[in-house]
Amino acid sequence: MRHAFLLFLMLFSLQVSCEEISAEIPKEVVIAHALRAMVYVPSFKQGLIAEKRRTGNTNLFIETTLTVSDSTLEQIVSRVFGKYLSRAQANELLEFYESPTGRALIADQARDPLDQNPQLHLNSSQMYEVGSFTNSATGKAFAHISGNQAIWKEIRDAIQSELVK
Repeated sequence: MRHAFLLFLMLFSLQVSCEEISAEIPKEVVIAHALRAMVYVPSFKQGLIAEKRRTGNTNLFIETTLTVSDSTLEQIVSRVFGKYLSRAQANELLEFYESPTGRALIADQARDPLDQNPQLHLNSSQMYEVGSFTNSATGKAFAHISGNQAIWKEIRDAIQSELVK
């Protein structure tokens, strides 16, 4: 019994230390980790490539953005998203996309960006968890941010500004 109590204390102190450490990590770093977990930048680049193929056109922004490292783009996008997400939301975003369900969702969504009718192949438990996340305040906030044209313009401007440096 004494050993169980000591083990509990050790685990509890470990949890507190991890929470304290994560509180010291800047919000934008947490968001960058979430973006990496959701394969955001490679998907963004694939979208640019798909747009080039679809239209047959390209421009300097597309061509230079495709040459920028994924980590640089993650930093740029996380700074912009950081303006619109709270610290708690950043943590929840990372937690979801690093979870088995979040990873399954990302793997299931890895597809041709030109496919207008993608099919998800998640089990009912995973679909429930995805639904719970997307209907949560964080899920709704992230959907709003990632679908907002003004924020996309802000990201584009931030990328162009970074490329000029």
